[in-house]
Amino acid sequence: MNPMIFDNDYFKEAMLRDKSKYYKSDADHRLMQNSETREWVEKYADDKDLFFENYAKAHVALSELNCFDLMGEINE
Repeated sequence: MNPMIFDNDYFKEAMLRDKSKYYKSDADHRLMQNSETREWVEKYADDKDLFFENYAKAHVALSELNCFDLMGEINE
């Protein structure tokens, strides 16, 4: 995984669960424990274009709500 490339590798790694060397946090594990979020992880792992399409929509929606600090979770 290259952190400088924006793609759907995170979701592919999430599908590996404990076999992934990157998939470790409690938040990662909760995504797979919940059937609703697990369904999206599976879809995004299988279809990079779907992930990009939905990401773009979400990014625009947050921008329109004046959510300029999109890195807030990382900064904490």
